[in-house]
Amino acid sequence: SLKKRKVLALNGLEVFETKTFIIIYFYLVFVTILSMSIVIIGGGYNSPYAGMVYMTIPIVVPLIRHYRLKKLAIIQEKQAI
Repeated sequence: SLKKRKVLALNGLEVFETKTFIIIYFYLVFVTILSMSIVIIGGGYNSPYAGMVYMTIPIVVPLIRHYRLKKLAIIQEKQAI
């Protein structure tokens, strides 16, 4: 939807939300690739560590959202001035 934002007539908030979801999904893909890499490189012996990588998701995703909300507030402040 980001590539077709003009066709879809997305406003600034919708573009911002789309970028936020792209960042979050990129992180989720990164976690998956990291987990698979740990098992491929380390073998089955390191599989518990590969599973522990997924435990970062409930920590990092809220941090990303918090950071993005702060950034949104700053953008809205600048537009109000």
